[in-house]
Amino acid sequence: MFCMCGTLLQIKKEGETVICKKCGKSVKINKIEPFIIEKVFNNEEVVNTRNKVKGAKIKERCPSCDSNEMFYNVIQLRSVDEGQTVFYEGVKIESSGYMGVNIKTRGVIIKSSG
Repeated sequence: MFCMCGTLLQIKKEGETVICKKCGKSVKINKIEPFIIEKVFNNEEVVNTRNKVKGAKIKERCPSCDSNEMFYNVIQLRSVDEGQTVFYEGVKIESSGYMGVNIKTRGVIIKSSG
């Protein structure tokens, strides 16, 4: 439960009141009412936003569309102790499909026609 100042209250098993460690306000435990914060979002908006975001642009030849520039984005797909996955997309490729390319080896690692 939270105090009105926003601080998390540390409720102990014994006692009828709890004192906020930040603001010092005393609150009776039986007066604390649970509440739910609900956030609803539209999945379509998330998908449409993803398609609009192309990422940063670099000067590198795309092996798929033969453009001299590519967009890239990074995503943390694995655990935190491993590096991020970099996704590249040629500037001429339609937004319905994208691919991941390992620039150093020029090997395509992911290809999707989504």
